[in-house]
Amino acid sequence: MINLRQYQIDAIQAIKDTFDKSWNRQYIVMPTGSGKTITFLSYAKQYHQRILIIVPSKELLKQVYETALKLYDEDDISRKGDIYTENPSKVHICIINSIRGEYLEFITGQYFDLVIIDEAHHSNANSYEKFLKNIAFAPKILGVTATPDRCDGKLLNSVLDTRSYEITVENLIENEFLSDIEGFSVKTNIDISDVDSHNGDFSLNQLYKKLGTDSRNQLIFDLCKNEMKDRKTLIFSINIEHSKQIEHILNEKNISCRHIDGKMNSSLRNSILSSFRNNEISILCNCQLLTEGFDEPSIDGIIIARPTKSRALFNQMIGRGLRRSPGKKNCKIIDIVDNHRNLRGFNCILDDIDYKEINSFKSIKDIRNHVSEEMIKLTEITLERVDFFGKKPISEIDAVPSMIEYLENNEIQYYEPISFNEASFLIWLNELKIKYNKKVI
Repeated sequence: MINLRQYQIDAIQAIKDTFDKSWNRQYIVMPTGSGKTITFLSYAKQYHQRILIIVPSKELLKQVYETALKLYDEDDISRKGDIYTENPSKVHICIINSIRGEYLEFITGQYFDLVIIDEAHHSNANSYEKFLKNIAFAPKILGVTATPDRCDGKLLNSVLDTRSYEITVENLIENEFLSDIEGFSVKTNIDISDVDSHNGDFSLNQLYKKLGTDSRNQLIFDLCKNEMKDRKTLIFSINIEHSKQIEHILNEKNISCRHIDGKMNSSLRNSILSSFRNNEISILCNCQLLTEGFDEPSIDGIIIARPTKSRALFNQMIGRGLRRSPGKKNCKIIDIVDNHRNLRGFNCILDDIDYKEINSFKSIKDIRNHVSEEMIKLTEITLERVDFFGKKPISEIDAVPSMIEYLENNEIQYYEPISFNEASFLIWLNELKIKYNKKVI
């Protein structure tokens, strides 16, 4: 029998109540490490007969399957990764990229009374929209995510109608369900303001040309040696070549490190992960591979060596260190910011023209009252304590990309920079005038 935490019980009740109100497409927000998978499976087990679970990767397929075995008999669970499954069981798990061609026709013609979209912040992608458009039945749809915003500015509620439940990182840390964070930033003098955007984030090729330098890699070594000593550390690099460079430098200087990437064969990748879990290596370096579906609670150090415009990706990287583990005091996180910090600590859900209040992460208890007096000086670099989940006044929040797109598509004039509040007003005014057949001047 699974013993659920009270917030998981509350989430299950919120899901049921929302579906009972005839909201057939909803989503919940639960941080990494909060037990999202056991929560949605416990709900499904209690209230539904046939369930389709869609995940974005093989790693998550494996994770969901292993968790499902705690609630269902093995014969009641079927999977489709690279293998075609002709007879889905009570619980069928598949990877979104496998839903195409013959399998798309097959799976959209099956009857499920619940479809669960894991990592639902991906649900605006074309692959999900194509699936939902072709589905022949009308099931209830539940999205589950730790990070509801997307770097491309698309709105989650264009696919999922309402957010029925949310619990914050701060709440889970203060109630000792998640590990606390000791956060620092390293500010360098490298200007990346001229780096182009690609799919809503920085161009990784251009970032690497600017940041894949010997001096910056030396900085990463110094951080590993001086700041991450005796910590099991995960490094997020810019690309595969950068990750391999860091691995080489650290090993050359007698710090045990391995690189891992999605192009490796699965046996080698699993061997490296096993060595990391067993403390045979102290540092694991990767490029955007271990952001979803990777759980190693003993990680207590994270170095973010790649800038990102995506708060979702940023929180996914931080989330790898949030799980609690015996003997773990906290997770030390160092973010190398390179003269940028465009992330905004807010979640916004836009429901038609009704702009709901912004919900922000608040400060974490062990950081809240601490202003660092121990500034660690490096060459032209300062390591300073930060609050990753600082609350920002709504007046300081910039308009999100989807708002800018709306204003431009509707030829509405505005002054740059434009705030979230200002854009909200202009969009509301335009929608109001459209309703009464009047054009915004």
